[in-house]
Amino acid sequence: MRRVARVVSLVAIVALMGAACGKKSSSTTSGGGKPGTGTTVCEVSDSGGFNDKSFNQTAHKGVTAAESKIGVKSVFL
Repeated sequence: MRRVARVVSLVAIVALMGAACGKKSSSTTSGGGKPGTGTTVCEVSDSGGFNDKSFNQTAHKGVTAAESKIGVKSVFL
């Protein structure tokens, strides 16, 4: 029972940190701007770091690809 409570707490903390990294955009872009301009994406790594040859590294590649392709700003924790 304690393990379930710890996992639920950890998931809630990560979700709150992800929501806190977001930025509410008051203006919209029109025309030739990239669709992600003005959006901040936050990625949180565990103790393995971003070069762990696992899900952290794959997620990191996805965020960096989103930076170049759709123009989001990234924050890595």
